[in-house]
Amino acid sequence: MHMSLGILGKHYVHLLMFTTFCIQMQHSLLKDITHESHSWHVRVRATRFSEYNSEDNPPVLLRLDFVIIDEEGTMMDAQIPGRHITTFKPILKEDRIYDITYFEVANARASYRPVDNNIMAKFTKYTKVKEITTIMETFPRYACKVVPFETLRARIDENKVLSDTVGMLIAISPVSMVRMRGIEKPVRNVQITDGRETLPVSLWGPHATHFDAEGLQAEANKQPVVMLFVGLTSKIRERQLTLYGSTICKWYSNPMIPEVVALQQSLSGKAHEITWFGQAPKKKQVLNATIHDIADLNPHDIMGNTYMVNIAIKRIIPGEPWWYMACDKCKRSASKDGTSYKCIRCGATQAEARYRLSIHGVCPSDLKNDDATNADFVFFGQIAEELIGIPALTLVASVQGHHDLVPIEITRLYGREMIVKVSASRRSLQMHRVSYQIESMSIITSKITDKFTPSDSTQLPMLANKTVGAEPSSTLNQTDIIEVYFIPSAHTHI
Repeated sequence: MHMSLGILGKHYVHLLMFTTFCIQMQHSLLKDITHESHSWHVRVRATRFSEYNSEDNPPVLLRLDFVIIDEEGTMMDAQIPGRHITTFKPILKEDRIYDITYFEVANARASYRPVDNNIMAKFTKYTKVKEITTIMETFPRYACKVVPFETLRARIDENKVLSDTVGMLIAISPVSMVRMRGIEKPVRNVQITDGRETLPVSLWGPHATHFDAEGLQAEANKQPVVMLFVGLTSKIRERQLTLYGSTICKWYSNPMIPEVVALQQSLSGKAHEITWFGQAPKKKQVLNATIHDIADLNPHDIMGNTYMVNIAIKRIIPGEPWWYMACDKCKRSASKDGTSYKCIRCGATQAEARYRLSIHGVCPSDLKNDDATNADFVFFGQIAEELIGIPALTLVASVQGHHDLVPIEITRLYGREMIVKVSASRRSLQMHRVSYQIESMSIITSKITDKFTPSDSTQLPMLANKTVGAEPSSTLNQTDIIEVYFIPSAHTHI
């Protein structure tokens, strides 16, 4: 009898432990989170990331803010203090879903809250994060609480909680510079409408320059562009209600949420083109040119010009690394800082391998002439990846991170003929010779042969000695062209 009770007791303990484990594995909904515990387990989408930097030069990243939203659409502010950023920033990505356990339940900030919730999740050294790759399609994607224009009017000068709204984009201004407190800042104004009223939205600083005005205007030529703006404040400017994008403002074009769909339906059949107000940006005229025309121009005279040139790749420029460590934020060069990297320009501490392929280009008819006139061209980032066909990190790993080893995936490009759209890089102003950055390219596939081997192909260490080349041609066949188009951002000038 005593033995039976002992066995039953053990089974009871095991059952109790298993039950406790199952309870711990179940995730809680955000609406149930309270100050009563700091060992909550939640399943949420992480979105609306923003960095809070010091005013130092360069700035120091003090904390990482973002919003979490659960399967029911409940939202909460989340924060990673500066001392834990290196631990969590590399593993948290925009719009991914995570199981998060062990965070401090803290009071939300007193003002400029991104969501209307009195508590927030603050990460600690004990916080556990696990990405969930299989999730139901109904899990909300956008963390927002859309309010109509009349509610925005009622929130004038209120700053406790930021506002979210939707409106069809109808007008955009160019970026202008405004002096505030002795510092010039970029500003761009846009106009949105709900079909009854039109409101201006003022975007400042990086928001002004990151707003893809040309891309959205092109999209509006095909369909109405309804914008979701999150993180706005309401003010009266010149007797008119004006919305201002806060430092944590975000925007999305035509997101699939009920408020956007409803507005699209209500505005169906109405004009949806986007106009410019203020001084509209001047469209660059593309000039047809040859290698001989552009090889040795003064970059000061041609800065801002765009050229269309037929070139063949002669060789990689000696002494110019074909990749670099780029700041994950601004894409400028990042410097080694102990065991990590740091961007001198913006202070970010995350870096990634990125292409910067510098080549000598010649006229296709001069490909076999070692004394032919050549010009310097640079393929950056995504457009270089389109040319090479392999992600930068993969190719860098194949040479174990060496800058002076040129893999066959690059040497086989020698002789490749293409039509390129280029402009002089800002970097040229400090170089001994003008360098042209590739904005788009059309590769002429029928001209690729194995008959061309550059005479100086052994000048740099290589992983292979066989190259692929091109026969010169003066005529183009439309069926022989592969279109590869990429417009680099303003940050790609290193």
